[in-house]
Amino acid sequence: MPFTLHTHSGQFCHHAHGTLEELVQAAVAAGLRTLGLSEHMPRQRVQDLYPEEANATPDSLHARFDAYVHEARRLRDKYANQLRILVGMETEYIYAEQATKVQALRARYSLDYVVGSVHHVHGHPIDFDAAMLAEAQTASGGTAETLVCAYFDAQRDMLHALRPEVVGHFDLIRRLMPRDTEWTEAVWQRVRENATIIASYGGLVEINTAAWKYGFADPYPQQAVIKILKAAGCRFTLSDDAHSPEQVAAFHNVRLRDYLARCNIDTVYALEPVDVASANGSAADGPFAKAQVVALDGIHHESFWTQAAR
Repeated sequence: MPFTLHTHSGQFCHHAHGTLEELVQAAVAAGLRTLGLSEHMPRQRVQDLYPEEANATPDSLHARFDAYVHEARRLRDKYANQLRILVGMETEYIYAEQATKVQALRARYSLDYVVGSVHHVHGHPIDFDAAMLAEAQTASGGTAETLVCAYFDAQRDMLHALRPEVVGHFDLIRRLMPRDTEWTEAVWQRVRENATIIASYGGLVEINTAAWKYGFADPYPQQAVIKILKAAGCRFTLSDDAHSPEQVAAFHNVRLRDYLARCNIDTVYALEPVDVASANGSAADGPFAKAQVVALDGIHHESFWTQAAR
């Protein structure tokens, strides 16, 4: 049952560490049964490159993504007897025209799924450093409220445009904001709107344990958000958002088990590869045609969920 659908390697991501094969080997060692590989899609504009990508170009990012897909499929075949590997990507949604690029990449590589994420507000990264977050806030109107509202507006547009199987770190805007930031009713209204959109097309919201690396009490999404998502009829999946082999399945143990219990989540969903869904004759019917139900009623007895944090 244990799985993750959101991972990155240093081989194909400038801010990660380790090779893609080391990531796969760590998943096998951790006892995962399904591993989703989801390197970032290439960005097309020079102004969207991060400082760590000083030597990169849009063309080199495209070449690197192509190499990623080929390596991921090699590893999928090599480790087929040890775990199921899905080959996907994490999207960027910086400007509306990127939607066309996302769909083109999906079609060209026949990707199993995408993780739909928002890392920018008005063109400024919101999870890189405090200075860039401040630029995003200024561009959004200058207040914490207008920044958070702008983030969820961008997420709404991404959801409409991409309809991703997995919605990445739903409330990532928390990452660098003051921990005592209070969300206004204008923010919560946007959370409810986005929850309704996700439920309407059958997307999966990831419970992303990466927030625990940064000392947050809750993963992404926080409990108050999960309550709204559940009320809207959203369903959930699991991810560690690993950026190194050591982070694979991080916190996917008793801590995650207990968080799911506190949120009254008793079922999560994994995904099937595109070819499996196609063989079942349901690949064109949306994300849930490819989803596998995973009941959690037995997790108290499964060793994976009761081990200490790695």
